[in-house]
Amino acid sequence: GVQTCALPISEEAYAEILSKSDSPAPYDLMNAGHVLYCLGKRQEALELYKKCRSSKFFSTDVFMETFGEDFPHLMKNGVSQDELPLLLDYLLFQTE
Repeated sequence: GVQTCALPISEEAYAEILSKSDSPAPYDLMNAGHVLYCLGKRQEALELYKKCRSSKFFSTDVFMETFGEDFPHLMKNGVSQDELPLLLDYLLFQTE
């Protein structure tokens, strides 16, 4: 997974990926959101998560499963285990 020291590099890489597409892949949106979330840029991350969540290529089940699979990587990068279910609930509630 992404290590904390690599987060700024990852942020730059995802910014470039997202800027080159009018409709970025949902996985790119989610991963870019993860990087921003781990860097403490919560509001920016939430916007990317919402875009990912509203993608016609990502069902609710796929979103939840994919996000859940990323929990260990998020925790390795400083996100509280207690915060993750709350974040996921928030994202699901926001788009219904």
